[in-house]
Amino acid sequence: MKIGQPSAVLPPDPATTPAPSVGTKPVGDTTTLSAGIGAAKQSVENNRVALVQQLANQVSRGSYQPNAQEIADAILDQAMVDAELEAAG
Repeated sequence: MKIGQPSAVLPPDPATTPAPSVGTKPVGDTTTLSAGIGAAKQSVENNRVALVQQLANQVSRGSYQPNAQEIADAILDQAMVDAELEAAG
């Protein structure tokens, strides 16, 4: 999810860690499920921090050019992710 079009080359997005697989444990194993949810929440938070830093860098360089449609789409996409995580946890 990119917001705006930078005029300078940015560093690559930080790598995301895939959620741990459940393996052969039963689906009802709440410890494994909770760990997976916790890891997903942390990954989302880390991604947000990286995006905010990227935007701050663009603003400070004067290269941030907001696109209203992209911003609206990003807000809706993030709200959907947040709602799904909230429902799961």
